[in-house]
Amino acid sequence: MTATDELGNDFWTWRAAQMPRSHDDIPRITRPAGWLPRWSGADVAHYRTELADFVARLDQLPATDDRAESVDRMLISSACSRVHWELDILRMWQTQPRFYTDQTAGAVFEVLLPPDPDEARTEQVVRLLEHAPAVLADGRANLADTGVAEFGQLAVDELDGIEHQLETAMAALASRAGAELADRLRAAAKIAGAALGEFREWVRTAVSRWTPMQPVGRDAYQWFLTDVALLPLADAADLRVAFTVETRNHWGIAVAKHRPQLRAELDQALDGIVNDGSLRGIWERWMPTLPFPF
Repeated sequence: MTATDELGNDFWTWRAAQMPRSHDDIPRITRPAGWLPRWSGADVAHYRTELADFVARLDQLPATDDRAESVDRMLISSACSRVHWELDILRMWQTQPRFYTDQTAGAVFEVLLPPDPDEARTEQVVRLLEHAPAVLADGRANLADTGVAEFGQLAVDELDGIEHQLETAMAALASRAGAELADRLRAAAKIAGAALGEFREWVRTAVSRWTPMQPVGRDAYQWFLTDVALLPLADAADLRVAFTVETRNHWGIAVAKHRPQLRAELDQALDGIVNDGSLRGIWERWMPTLPFPF
């Protein structure tokens, strides 16, 4: 095993525990047994220190002419850059209440996603539910002075009725478990449901003093595309497109059913940039190998 292999193994072992749960299914990852999300301010400071250690180890690797090893190092660098993107550029842990919905109810969802949950997975659900109040308390501390108003309202809407929803879902799961585990599950669901409801109401009162959303900006997004996504957007000596595959995914923006005015405004804005050619121009500049879909 090379030093590059060892670094990669160490990084991904760490990342499996550190990476926040996301409602995006693309970065879903297998967690270590007994995993619990941890997002206190002290946890984040520790993550930054550990990330800096991985970057230093990568920088200190001896030069290599091996193409495969060079690619491995580029991918490790991309993975490290993504952690920096999450912690210090997007900063969802400091700006978006939904981040903490993901680390609580969302984490339970991921455990239950494969069909036919057994008692071991149900035990993990109990642990996650019992841990939820601590995660949400850290969320309040992290969001208090840096929350973003638009994301706050989205979280309030998303958590509407969460107490009943969680209790109903866990009652169905409890029917598959033994008596003792079922009792623990129902008790944990009440604790987590109450904590999520209290978090919703805290966000509802806090959102009026939070700041409006600000985009990350062109420079930060350009950095993401080149250092994280590894897109060869310019004359990159180390990168070139090997192949492309048509996804046939539909393009769209999801809007809540009770917000028709927002949907109309988005439709009007999209029609405008399609009709005036600006969307095509942006597409052809940044994704010239893919056909314009609109």
